[in-house]
Amino acid sequence: MSTVEDGDPGPWVDYARSEREPWQSRTGIVKFLEFVVPVDGMSERAFHIYCQRHHSAHVMNITEFSQFMRKYNTGHRLPGATVNLPAALAHEHPLVGGAEVWLNSIEEVETWLGKPVYESLIRPDELRFIAQDGSAQIMVGKENRIIDDNPDLEEQNRLKLYLLARRPAGTDYDSFHEKLATDARELLLQPAIRGLLAKAVVTHRLRDPLPAGFETMPLDAVVELWPRDADALRSLCSTDAFAAWTSVLAAMTQEAPRALVARMHVVHDEFSFQPSLTQPLTFTW
Repeated sequence: MSTVEDGDPGPWVDYARSEREPWQSRTGIVKFLEFVVPVDGMSERAFHIYCQRHHSAHVMNITEFSQFMRKYNTGHRLPGATVNLPAALAHEHPLVGGAEVWLNSIEEVETWLGKPVYESLIRPDELRFIAQDGSAQIMVGKENRIIDDNPDLEEQNRLKLYLLARRPAGTDYDSFHEKLATDARELLLQPAIRGLLAKAVVTHRLRDPLPAGFETMPLDAVVELWPRDADALRSLCSTDAFAAWTSVLAAMTQEAPRALVARMHVVHDEFSFQPSLTQPLTFTW
C-alpha cells in the first residue's frame, strides 16, 4: 500500500488537478454568488426580513432543490455602514445583500437551477422581492482562502466586507486573477492587517464556458473579509496599506469596486457535520 511518503497524497486530496491556482480548475466544489436589489417600492428593511424569515426557509423546504446546496449563507447590508471605506471603493450603489451557495461541482449548478421546481416554486418567490431589471450581480467561482485559521469559525451574525470586482474587457483572464490573488495575499498577510481579520477569501469567477445564463454576468471576483469585530473593521478601513491596495484594485479593474458591509445569516451548513468527499474547502498547496 502506498503512503504519503511514497508520493501518494491520500484519498482526502482527490481533487485531481495539475493547475497551481483554484480558478484554473473546473473540478470539485464551486460557489454561486448573487448580489441583488429589492423590487420597486420595497424598503430595505422589508427586503431583509422577507429574505431571512420567508425566502430562505422556503428554499430549504423544497428538498428537490435544496438537496444540492452544501452550504447556504445570506448577507444583509447594514444601513449606513460605510465605516470610512477607502475613497477608491464605490460607496453608493443599489445592491443591498447577497446569497452564497456552495455546490459539489460546476455540473451541479446547471442541474440545480434547471430543476422544474426552480421555475415553478423558487423563481416566483424571487419575483416578490428581488428586482428583475438586470441589476443583479451573479457569479460562479472557486474560493481561494487566504486566511482560514479556524475552520469552525461561527459565521452567524458576523460582519463581512464584500468587494465586488470586474475584469476589464480585453484583459487576460489568468493575468487578472493571478495579480488579484498575489496582491491580496501580500496585503492581507501583513501582520497588522491579518490581526484584524478572522478570515479572508478571494472568490474567482470560473473560466468560460459556464452554465447557460452565466456567461455575460458582470462580476469576475469577490474579495470577502471577515473582521474580528466592528472595531477591527474600522481599523482595517483606516489603514494606509488597505487604502493603497483598494486604489491598486480600482486601477486594475478600471472602476471603483463596489463595497458592501453586511451581516451574515447562515441558513444551512452541511459542511460542519459532513465534509466534502470530492474536494476539501481549503485550497492549500
